[in-house]
Amino acid sequence: MTLAELELETRTKLKNAKLDDPAFEARQLLIELLQIEATDLLLKSEQVMSSSTIDHAREWTKKRCDEFPLAYLSRRRGFYKHTFYVEPGVLIPRPETELLVTHALAIVQARQPPGDIAFADLGSGSGCVGLSVLSELPSSSRLYAVDVSPQAINVTRKNAEQLGLSGQVQCIMQDAVTWTPPQPLDFVLANPPYIAVGDPQLHPAVEKYEPALALFAAADGFEFLNSWAEWSARHLRPGGFVIFEIGSGQSARAQDIMASNGFVSIQSFQDLAGIKRVIHGQKL
Repeated sequence: MTLAELELETRTKLKNAKLDDPAFEARQLLIELLQIEATDLLLKSEQVMSSSTIDHAREWTKKRCDEFPLAYLSRRRGFYKHTFYVEPGVLIPRPETELLVTHALAIVQARQPPGDIAFADLGSGSGCVGLSVLSELPSSSRLYAVDVSPQAINVTRKNAEQLGLSGQVQCIMQDAVTWTPPQPLDFVLANPPYIAVGDPQLHPAVEKYEPALALFAAADGFEFLNSWAEWSARHLRPGGFVIFEIGSGQSARAQDIMASNGFVSIQSFQDLAGIKRVIHGQKL
């Protein structure tokens, strides 16, 4: 069986399973499986596939027909400028979350001079947010990656090592609100759980396969935004920033939470879909 024939077979199975855009899904599956570029699907279309590759592709296709995430099959996901290791049990990085990274870096670059930075990534998950920021900062900067999940902490450590940043990262397996940083922080980043239980807009496959611990929050989705904003107000240095990802329609209430914790210069920022996705506030 050639690569072109394998692609056709994969696309047909995904189409029969009624996945959205089966042609795109088939291409992405084979790109990840074979670790090739998109152009190679055409350039190598007549290449004969080994039986093990065909079996592997069919195994992945069967799982994708049930909407098992491709990132969990490939154990990797591109985010910002790097490729991060991911595995089932750890939230898959999303493109819209890159806004957290670019916004944090814009805040840092506005400092004159930027100097050394100490910051925390609460609920670090794969570490994609904090490590992406850290990779752009001076080598004397320090990241505190905090997560209650031992699996997430292990994945963060693995990604830090992969990026050559282990010496600048301290991983803390602890509920964020019970941890006291060893120094005042320049900023706090977080992509907190912010989905209300029973939210009808959540894709069923996300709820089925990704960790509930990283998705859902009580208080209509504001549980962690409340407690982490309060925690940040205590541990930021004067002039430091808190920067959170928020869900669609949460901006107004998130701004009220920031204000109630004493933050000023509160602003929300839209992602490419026009959704207010990131909010920040500054400590006086």
